[in-house]
Amino acid sequence: GGHHPELAGPRPTGLGALSPIPAPLSQPLASRQQEGPWQHPIVHPTEPTVSVCPPADAPKDTQVSVNPSGQNIRVGDTVSFTCEVSSSHPPVSVYRWYKDGVAMGTEQILTLRDIRREDYGQYHCEVTNDRGSDTSPATSLSVTCEYPQSLNEGLFVAGFSFDISVSKYNHFT
Repeated sequence: GGHHPELAGPRPTGLGALSPIPAPLSQPLASRQQEGPWQHPIVHPTEPTVSVCPPADAPKDTQVSVNPSGQNIRVGDTVSFTCEVSSSHPPVSVYRWYKDGVAMGTEQILTLRDIRREDYGQYHCEVTNDRGSDTSPATSLSVTCEYPQSLNEGLFVAGFSFDISVSKYNHFT
């Protein structure tokens, strides 16, 4: 196989690689760094290590942002819901979207294209990480209907076409 000559030599083990310690640990950091080839300050193994990671916790303060943010959403528009979490350690692994309690999707951003009247409802997202889950407050989607004719005519046409499809369906069964 491939031979790696750089790995052939003996490797320094443990603290042997760090000795000799060039200066007492009590000296200021700057003066220690300037001596010899040592570019990094020596960390003594008995010193406690400080963790910079926040404690692992379930997602918090989940919110839904809507784009466009205005409530004047018309039939045919496109609307995006974004599931936002203020903190999650570890990061969110699963997003779930619900409309009126019915599962809708599993992306961080839920996009509804060509909005219809049936898209009106309450939307919320649920986020999950290894430590738990959190649910956002529900956001209402209101759809503004614009009819090319009067409301009564629109309802009549819709009812008429619905009756035709029902009778056809019954005929074929």
